[in-house]
Amino acid sequence: MIGVVDAVAVAIKYWRQIGVAIVIIALTIALGLAKQDARHWEKKAGNIQSAFDLTVKNYRTAQAEATRIAKAEKARKETQHAQAAAAADADYSQLRDAYRNAVGRVQQAGTNQGHSTGPDLRGDTGSAIFHEGAANDPRVSISRSDALICADNTAFAQKAYDWAELVSGVR
Repeated sequence: MIGVVDAVAVAIKYWRQIGVAIVIIALTIALGLAKQDARHWEKKAGNIQSAFDLTVKNYRTAQAEATRIAKAEKARKETQHAQAAAAADADYSQLRDAYRNAVGRVQQAGTNQGHSTGPDLRGDTGSAIFHEGAANDPRVSISRSDALICADNTAFAQKAYDWAELVSGVR
């Protein structure tokens, strides 16, 4: 067997080679550990990238769904508003015709009572008759065309107001 003295003598004689071998072994172990650590971080980076990609995909999906819902709601509202506008137009036409007929009836009533011109617009009675206006007469005379314009504008304003209440959700 080799004794301690012989081992020490060999170590002294080959100290450089033994040192190099120890350094090589230490570097090999360090390299193995570094490679294993690098694999760990690559895997972790891959997991992070996968999570990021999934998040981006989920956000894009959610954005597409929100856009789809918003477009559907916009189309629904536009349809609702178009229907409300068409109904308001029809209601306006009916109300305008009713007001125009009322102007005709007022004119006829005034003519039947011996008056010949515009409606009586006294605020206290609300009645309107056509008459020849005198300078001291409290009634206001307007022409038939002006009365028809008032009827048209009143009908339009009432139906525009009703439409605006419907569209804004007040009603």
